[in-house]
Amino acid sequence: MQIILRDTANQAERIFYNTPDFPLYLGEQHISVFVNYSALSHWHDDVEFIVVRSGRLHYNINGTVLVLEPGQGLFINSRQLHNGFSPHREDCVFLCVRLAPLLLCASSWVEQTYVTPILENPALPWLRLNPDQPEAQAILEALNGMERCCRDDLQPLQVQSLFFALWQPLFTMAGAARSHGAPHSRHLAVLKEMMRFIADHYAESLTLTDIGRAGGVGKTTCCGLFRRYTGKTPGGYLTDYRLRKGLELLETTDKTVAEICFDTGFSGPSYFAETFRKAFGCSPTAYRARHPARNVP
Repeated sequence: MQIILRDTANQAERIFYNTPDFPLYLGEQHISVFVNYSALSHWHDDVEFIVVRSGRLHYNINGTVLVLEPGQGLFINSRQLHNGFSPHREDCVFLCVRLAPLLLCASSWVEQTYVTPILENPALPWLRLNPDQPEAQAILEALNGMERCCRDDLQPLQVQSLFFALWQPLFTMAGAARSHGAPHSRHLAVLKEMMRFIADHYAESLTLTDIGRAGGVGKTTCCGLFRRYTGKTPGGYLTDYRLRKGLELLETTDKTVAEICFDTGFSGPSYFAETFRKAFGCSPTAYRARHPARNVP
């Protein structure tokens, strides 16, 4: 399948979809392929579902960390800050499904009655999906059904049908679920501004003062917000972001390692190679040898 990129001005993460004109990303992932066994904290307008296949996955949503075992799943609501990780650097295989809520909006009445009440509920950032709960099991079955039909020419129709099918039990669970606590919207808004600043300026020489100034806060508050919501220091988040961009360039361009080093904000090739090796267990050159450059639109 072709993979495309959707990018909007107010999103921290650029969303990849499996096909150009259908807002679905579906794929099985290994946590070990992410920088330091941790996906970068991000948010997006799409809703996201996770189903753990093997291993144990830790998931941070707005600063709340959940631990998911094989067979369990998770619903992450729109615009929530989140990332999966393994604190002990142990691999985990999981299904990730991202869908645009607009697929459910057959009419404005359906949107206002059944979709918006979930998307705009500040007390519903996530729902754990345990297979021993009938509604959750129905959602998990629908997600697995989406994966089974991924090679079918009629996949978009089947996925949209299954999205409607899982939204009904999700709507029921949302009404019965206890509040997970509304996140402090101002704190998250400040953090997202600082994360946007990093995304726009990661190739430059950045200081803690620069990052804090982007959110209108001092160094102490800046560090506290990153620690609380991402589990990383601002410097650690910046380094992981640079490594992520370095991976993209290694996989999608023929630039030299030295060029990639400076394009991503590292101070020199030796430091880039050392940081890369700590994160991935190999040098950038060795990584590229195993992942030949490919073109991504």
